[in-house]
Amino acid sequence: MRGRGRRGEQVQARQQGEGRQGAEESGAHGFLREVWSWCTRCRVRDVGSAARRPPPTRCRPPPPTRTVETCHTCRGTQQVPLIHEGGAVTGRPPTPSPGAAPAVVHVVRVPHEEPGEDARSVLAPTERVRAERYRRAEDRRRSLTAALLLRHAVGALTGLRPADVDVRRTCASCGVGDHGRPALPGTGWHASVSHAGAWCVVALTTAGPVGVDVEVLRALDTAGLGAAVLGPGEHARDAAALLRLWTRKEAVVKATGAGVGTPFRDVLVGPADWPAALRGCPGVPPGTGLLRDIGAPAGHVAAVCVLPAPAPHGDATASGLDVRELVVPTPDAAGRALARASTAAAPPSA
Repeated sequence: MRGRGRRGEQVQARQQGEGRQGAEESGAHGFLREVWSWCTRCRVRDVGSAARRPPPTRCRPPPPTRTVETCHTCRGTQQVPLIHEGGAVTGRPPTPSPGAAPAVVHVVRVPHEEPGEDARSVLAPTERVRAERYRRAEDRRRSLTAALLLRHAVGALTGLRPADVDVRRTCASCGVGDHGRPALPGTGWHASVSHAGAWCVVALTTAGPVGVDVEVLRALDTAGLGAAVLGPGEHARDAAALLRLWTRKEAVVKATGAGVGTPFRDVLVGPADWPAALRGCPGVPPGTGLLRDIGAPAGHVAAVCVLPAPAPHGDATASGLDVRELVVPTPDAAGRALARASTAAAPPSA
């Protein structure tokens, strides 16, 4: 083993150490796969060095949460997320198809306000009725602002008048058609809406189903809620970290359209202090979900998820997320800003 150098010694230490994941050769590609483990109790990460790994008696190592692949030729490393299935690693994500471009998603944020009658005139009767069901005036304003923001944003991206945008909703849990994820038939666009605190957020993309969520940072029972939210390999040191994981999982579930039918423990997106990445979710082909933490006002956290359809041969159809965020004062201002951006991005006519 001495002739294999320091890398060989590290691999040998991991193979012989108690509770450690063995390194394995991945065949003709010439990559050596090493598993990084994160302890959910002491939060010490195993990077392949016996000196930095906690003693085996301290706690049991959880399932691995990411891999590092080292090329035998150039010695370069590439970190990739693992795919979990029932707490076990099932493989690496599909690589993007040749020439695959990032999935573009527009995220528009506005503060909620009481819209005037002229502004409300573009809303459908069902949207007004849904807003009036809320008991608190603040919740009614949020609902109206979110509905207006969606109509103005879609109208700007499609060339339709806001009043002519066909917005349909069907609840995945009860099947009733007056609430649930919005659908935009005939436009090719997918949409998601969220509101919390003083803000409303809309996400729009043509890449595939999308989910967006925004939450207000607040005190929580981290132990009780964490038991229902955290999955294998995930941890949250405080309420802010737990809410960040919550927004990621909520965005994923909204994108799938499953609603409350998917337990949050089965949606793997953490740990909270790592970049957002969808590592596992029932019904989502491994490696196809695109997840990102997005900008949020002070005292809030937000995330967006897009689920592009996988290619027939298993490769990913998008190379990542291109999140285009916009913050405007009113819903109609969002429409004007998106229209200007769409005009500027359009290719020149021949």
